[in-house]
Amino acid sequence: MQFRRIDSWGGEWADETLDDALATGVSLTRRRVLRTGIVGVTALVSGACGAVRRGNPIEDAPEADALPLEAFVARTRRLARALLAEDDPDEDAYLAAVAELLRRHAPERPWRMNPVGESGRAMNMLAWMPPVIVYDIRMSAGARIDLHDHRHYNGIIQCREGSLRCSNFDFVDDAGRRLDTRVEGVPPEGADFHIRRTVDTTLRPSDVAALQRDRDNIHEVVAGPEGCVLTDVFTHFRPEARSYGIEWDRQPLRAGGDVFRASWAS
Repeated sequence: MQFRRIDSWGGEWADETLDDALATGVSLTRRRVLRTGIVGVTALVSGACGAVRRGNPIEDAPEADALPLEAFVARTRRLARALLAEDDPDEDAYLAAVAELLRRHAPERPWRMNPVGESGRAMNMLAWMPPVIVYDIRMSAGARIDLHDHRHYNGIIQCREGSLRCSNFDFVDDAGRRLDTRVEGVPPEGADFHIRRTVDTTLRPSDVAALQRDRDNIHEVVAGPEGCVLTDVFTHFRPEARSYGIEWDRQPLRAGGDVFRASWAS
């Protein structure tokens, strides 16, 4: 099976052949907008992060303190490892916990800044500590990260400056039933398929949006009139986690509907 792979900020990679394991294990994410006040999450974060080595200034930061990048990654990585060890991971609880940590994160300017070029977007890697990856993304006014999926990973986006519009989708069959791609696989290359829009929202500073592997996995991001700065936190469940571009007809199949025709980008 061949798809054109893109990176998470819209850059295109060369075609590559994937083994069958990628197709059969692919899942989609659920994107749910989480505001900064998440009920019940603080206790979850405190419990998950409580069993740490004594005297570690990164992991033992008081719960009221702002978290520098190192502390944020350390705590998120502990949560991620626990999540991946579960037979039936609770991604809702995990993403809510990461969102609460992200609310406390005090970002600094990345050491190396990729300029926002003609595409109007640039990404700077802040941390690569598998299974957790953290990016700084900057977008000019109206810049777009085109529609793409997130295979084998979930994620959180936080708007730090400006605003952005997030739209996300699920794969659905002809009857509108959401496809469980972990069981059924993704639609094949070379054939049209259907997607249903599940969220269409605007994020502003401190707002957070989350996506899971099995729901709302497909999304498109468009910067607002003042541009935006984002923090992206991804958790990879498999080494081959990556994204693939999707082309879609922006006219719904039915007037006023939320189902659209789509295909894999060539």
